[in-house]
Amino acid sequence: MKRLFILLTMVILLMVGGCGGIDEFFSGSDCSDEIEDYVATYGNPEEISKYDSGGYHSWSYSWYCKGLIVTFVWGENVGGCEVSTYTFTPICY
Repeated sequence: MKRLFILLTMVILLMVGGCGGIDEFFSGSDCSDEIEDYVATYGNPEEISKYDSGGYHSWSYSWYCKGLIVTFVWGENVGGCEVSTYTFTPICY
């Protein structure tokens, strides 16, 4: 039993280490580094919209008071993380 526990622990550590960290391992986000960079630069977004279907993911982060929407796309038929930005006149309430 002790050997099984050690073996499972080692397998999990290898999987997590190979995926770029525990957060990425559990979220499956291939855009996690890019998302973290934008949040570090602009702060927490005012809105996050997520569309996930099978292996396709499209998440939009909106900073209305800064006039910025950033969409992160990854998954099936997408080569890595695609980032697109849309700028507009800031809208603050």
